[in-house]
Amino acid sequence: MQLAGKPATAPRKVLISIKLNKASSRNFFAGVLRFVTTHPNWDLRILSDPGDMPTELVMDAVRTGTHGVIVASDATIDYTALQKADFPVVTWGFSNNGFLKRRAPCAMVASAEDEIARVGARYLAGIGTFNAFAFVGEPNRAWSKSRETGFLKEMKRLGLAATALDVAFDMGSTADAAQLREFISELPLPAAVMCATDRRAAQVAAACRDLKLEVPMQVAVLGVDNDDFFCESSKPSLSSVDPRHEELGWRAANELDRMMRSRRPHDKARIIRMPPGEVVVRESTRVRPPSAMLVNRAMAFIETNAMRGIEVADVAGHLGVSRRLVEMRFRETRGETIYARITECRIKEVKHLLRTTSMTAAQIATRCGFKTPNHLAHLFKRATGSTMSAWRVAGER
Repeated sequence: MQLAGKPATAPRKVLISIKLNKASSRNFFAGVLRFVTTHPNWDLRILSDPGDMPTELVMDAVRTGTHGVIVASDATIDYTALQKADFPVVTWGFSNNGFLKRRAPCAMVASAEDEIARVGARYLAGIGTFNAFAFVGEPNRAWSKSRETGFLKEMKRLGLAATALDVAFDMGSTADAAQLREFISELPLPAAVMCATDRRAAQVAAACRDLKLEVPMQVAVLGVDNDDFFCESSKPSLSSVDPRHEELGWRAANELDRMMRSRRPHDKARIIRMPPGEVVVRESTRVRPPSAMLVNRAMAFIETNAMRGIEVADVAGHLGVSRRLVEMRFRETRGETIYARITECRIKEVKHLLRTTSMTAAQIATRCGFKTPNHLAHLFKRATGSTMSAWRVAGER
């Protein structure tokens, strides 16, 4: 219902260039659509399989009064034309420095590749005792190389030796399959392998079957993307790090909307990196030695009850073991304390409530299990370097 004397907000014409042939892209697009459902003034136009986005399409966007563009495709894009256009642009993972210095507002959203690798490395290090850890990437992909580097660094930090396959052939080719089999056959067993994607993990699992190696007891396999197609169709089903691509799409749309509303010149483009979620555990990593089972039970209890004000003693009590034992096992396998994990879960929910609700600090403190608002404020500042009010305002800009 429109109030008298108050004109309706003019529709904002938004163009998104995206290929929907991969789960990551579809999930990203789902996040954009989730944003659009709460912003009815968006008029979204979709190039769902553009093949490319040449100069004429960019110029047509200019002529037809496009207010903003999201580039979420690895197709050929005429970034020179986009750089000259005066509407805001958000890209997914495109980091060309020249483009990010364009005069019109622009931003880049991307997964935190190093953190994805660290999540995977810590998980594999915590599920059992292995004689080898390895990473298998995709050829000629910068993000795959970043994940490989992050994995090797985190394993080194944990005091564990790890290696990576130097991919020499086109992925999926006969030569690539032979190289995979050779690489895996030379790993001391039992081994744990993290792969750059679920697609790559499915190929590693297939190589294990060819070698008559049992997954996960001889080779534990972990992917990235939580792509149901690959994860559930593989035998056995694949565990995977969730990169939160849907949330990344929501953040891209939110950032574009902010720029379309403000249209202020940017001295420096915003670069937004999305930390990953947890590992979605399936059959390919269900190795269950006693210590790993204890820690996994502790993690499940924390995830379920963190907002209820639980403490370390409650975790130990739930497991029926001494506090000293569970804290020692948790630190050995996770590289962090139980208290830190509980706090991280709570702070994550605090951020979500700050971004999505108008709840007061006191209400959020009660909702998330903190004893007092001051206690929450202290921990939030220590975790983020920002006050809650400043963080909420920054998220709305």
